[in-house]
Amino acid sequence: MIYHMLLLAFRSFSRNKVRTILTMLGIVIGIASVSVMVSYGQGMQYQIEKRITSMGVNLLTIFPTRYRSGGNSLTGANRLTYRDYETLKKELATINGITPLARSSVNVTTREESYSTTLYGVSAEFPLIRNWQIKWGEFFSEEEVKSAQFVCVLGTTTSQELFGEEIDPTGQYLKIQNTLFRVIGVLAKKGSTGPQDEDDVVLVPYTTYKMRINPSPYIPQILVSSLSQEALESTIEDITTILRRTHRLKENASNDFRILNQSEMLETAQSVSTSLTLFLVSIAAISLLVGGIGIMNIMLVSVVERTREIGIRMAVGARRQDILWQFLTESLVLCFLGGIIGLGIGIVTSILLEKVVGWAIAFSWPVFVLSFGVTLVIGIVFGYYPAKKAAQLHPIEALRYE
Repeated sequence: MIYHMLLLAFRSFSRNKVRTILTMLGIVIGIASVSVMVSYGQGMQYQIEKRITSMGVNLLTIFPTRYRSGGNSLTGANRLTYRDYETLKKELATINGITPLARSSVNVTTREESYSTTLYGVSAEFPLIRNWQIKWGEFFSEEEVKSAQFVCVLGTTTSQELFGEEIDPTGQYLKIQNTLFRVIGVLAKKGSTGPQDEDDVVLVPYTTYKMRINPSPYIPQILVSSLSQEALESTIEDITTILRRTHRLKENASNDFRILNQSEMLETAQSVSTSLTLFLVSIAAISLLVGGIGIMNIMLVSVVERTREIGIRMAVGARRQDILWQFLTESLVLCFLGGIIGLGIGIVTSILLEKVVGWAIAFSWPVFVLSFGVTLVIGIVFGYYPAKKAAQLHPIEALRYE
């Protein structure tokens, strides 16, 4: 019986090829749009998670914030200092490493090239905290930090801009604010985080940075790597206690700093990514709704055109449920074919966007199966009314229809 229904459906489609194609177009566009949007959303979420994870192991970021004391709201000058860093380094017991993170935009020059980049003043523990490998040379040591040596480590992008592709610049010299620095290493490639290229950096000892680049005692961030995921909460409590003491905050005063951990960053990023994906999918789903309405309209037209055919089938013994299933099968086949074509177009389009435009794409097969299932539901929902209308036709009136 199913074979017979499918045969009748394809015969009906072959008589109206152009109309069949136009009817499926809404479903094709809807499924293709949903496939592309979901692939992009999943890819974006994967990239965000990867970037946050690559920032470091059990990473905590401390930065200054506005605070309230005695009922007065202060705009909050930066109260995070190198002395805070030194105190935390001395007193914290549950950490792998800690570094200040001072930054400036600088112009770096060699004999042949000049390049604008970001300069960071950090400690010798920076690679451990940020889980950053060395490509060439080595990172500066604790002794070089203590003695404020004029040494630097380059990011991959900065190295390529100043010295060329795949050239080891260790031992070379460059000038930063009229001071010569010796290049002792190049970091392995990290990649971009949104608009920021993490490899476009120059790292120097924070002591050298404070002495030659910016003598301010204040720093925008302190990075801390906790011993383990389980120790994060106790590390946060210890940092809070120490900084409140060193900043001489009263008991009723709010903190003048904030501690951000990777879990919070990851949860926030996932929430934003999921919301954006749902928004994009909801827009694409409108095409599916339009496609479903188009199928219902065409099926209603088909019922009118085939009224005499329905009357003849009923006259030779077809039951009302046979007529119902005939038209419902046609609706389902239209949605099935539209879903298959749309899914194929969506996958191909996603791959092209990844290759040509550079979008981050990740395929989610469960979502594809779900979206394909939605097309079949659309076929049933929007095909049922025309099918029911066809099944309820009176045989004699249908035979008399011109």
